[in-house]
Amino acid sequence: MNALIKDCIKLVTITVIAGAALGAVYGITKAPIAAQEEKAQMEAYAAVFPEAADFTEVEGFSQEAAAEVLASGENPIAGHDDDEITSVVEAVDASGESLGYIFNVTTAEGYGGDISLTVGIQADGTVNGYSILSINETAGLGMNAQN
Repeated sequence: MNALIKDCIKLVTITVIAGAALGAVYGITKAPIAAQEEKAQMEAYAAVFPEAADFTEVEGFSQEAAAEVLASGENPIAGHDDDEITSVVEAVDASGESLGYIFNVTTAEGYGGDISLTVGIQADGTVNGYSILSINETAGLGMNAQN
């Protein structure tokens, strides 16, 4: 019985030390990872609207309201219940004139996990460009989506 208690204490100690080390690494890497994600997002914005001088978040955006719009209306987007518009940004030129909107979309339709992309829509409703933010598809097959 004494050996069982000693083994339990050893396992708990190892678990606590490993958990503390993992928490410390997370704390150290959290800010640099967030900075890299923000940089990648801004590069994606610039890729879909290269002529834009600034990008501003759209006030009052709601993921729930966006989902309702996609599912309703005259032409609902069927079969995409798992797709989410995660944010909407307005692209403006140097004079402050709106060029269009940028939508960040995440879909669960990927074989290797979620696919996140940024899509630029001009003021007249045409697609200005897109940029894939994250994709984890099989090399040679699904990864050809980037090409």
